[in-house]
Amino acid sequence: GDPGRAAKNASGFSVFVARSQVSAGKDIQWASSYTPPSGSSNTVISEGDGGDLGAAVAAVDDVGNALAVWTQPGADAGLFEVYWNWKTADGGWATPQPIQTVPIYNRKEPFVAARGGGVFHVTWTESYDAMTAEVRSATFRPGIGWSDAGKLNGSGGAGWSRVGADVNG
Repeated sequence: GDPGRAAKNASGFSVFVARSQVSAGKDIQWASSYTPPSGSSNTVISEGDGGDLGAAVAAVDDVGNALAVWTQPGADAGLFEVYWNWKTADGGWATPQPIQTVPIYNRKEPFVAARGGGVFHVTWTESYDAMTAEVRSATFRPGIGWSDAGKLNGSGGAGWSRVGADVNG
């Protein structure tokens, strides 16, 4: 099973994300959010068929906004996309969507970091053949959306993606 992953900020806002199988061939991503002092809530943030949801990771920014990312099949059967969902500090979770909608690459290993003020950076590894992998990144800004994905490494092989940020960027 998926042990889940947690994220917390200095003010105590926290989110725990995990994948669960709810029936044969049916998975869900769910999030448990804690907002001081009101308490916690549990929400399904995505559903998938056939055990095809990747493990989710999440980040929480300085004011309590949270963003979760994971992989699941995109519009092109067999290729995995990085999906995301987010919640504002005082609101509920939105509708899950893919970060990029070009279904010619297989994307995996997403990671997210909070910058502050609702800005989040996401990295992932994508490949289009068995020999080539690239680390990509995109930035989410409230009211603007996602930046175009930029390549972070040269051509050829790439390892797992990771990203870090603080409130200053």
